[in-house]
Amino acid sequence: MKLSSKGHYGLLALAELVDAYKSRRAVQVKEIARSQEIPTEYLGQIMVLLKRGRLVHGSRGPAGGYVLARPPDAITVKEALHVLEGPA
Repeated sequence: MKLSSKGHYGLLALAELVDAYKSRRAVQVKEIARSQEIPTEYLGQIMVLLKRGRLVHGSRGPAGGYVLARPPDAITVKEALHVLEGPA
């Protein structure tokens, strides 16, 4: 299976959120973009897809950002790719 940049970047973003899940810390798009070397605007669009797919929750404000909507072990790579790439 060939993975698009959207799928690749989306999985990297989810991996960042898994790392932050234990501390229940919201992670901002710019923080993920910087650490994973992803264009910020493109990542913003990807995060909207993940939010629509109910994989993440977003909050606004100075302490805002994204957190996983469910525990990491309840989210599969297949589900994430379905949200990001569409049905296989």
